[in-house]
Amino acid sequence: MKINANDLNDHQQNQVEVPEHGQPEEQDLKSRGEKICITAQGPELNSPIDPRFGRAQFFLIIDPKDVKIEAVKNPNTDAPHGVGIKSAHLLSLKGVGIVLTGHVGPKADQVLQAAKIQIITGISGTAKDVYDDYINQVSDVG
Repeated sequence: MKINANDLNDHQQNQVEVPEHGQPEEQDLKSRGEKICITAQGPELNSPIDPRFGRAQFFLIIDPKDVKIEAVKNPNTDAPHGVGIKSAHLLSLKGVGIVLTGHVGPKADQVLQAAKIQIITGISGTAKDVYDDYINQVSDVG
């Protein structure tokens, strides 16, 4: 499943500024420096999406400036409770601006929103497909 364009538009306030000519450019995304986090079942870009935000096995943090990927093993997967909040805090400390995942619980959602981290849910497929879809849709918004 690809990223839902409605989800992308619903969260536009935390996204790339659209230039006056109406087409955001990939360079605009890169110049903001917002890191993109994709929840994944493995440490590689071709890993399947992990639909669980708080208990995701890995957070793939992509810096769009140089498309550098940092695979962070989620230290919260075995905690009895509070995993979403702890995971949200971890991503905030890592400088993440956008989270692409299957589902975020209400408490984690509050922490992510407070940290001004954009949330896009309902994704599936591989991390690479999701990243490519996101970049293409950001380029098409406007």
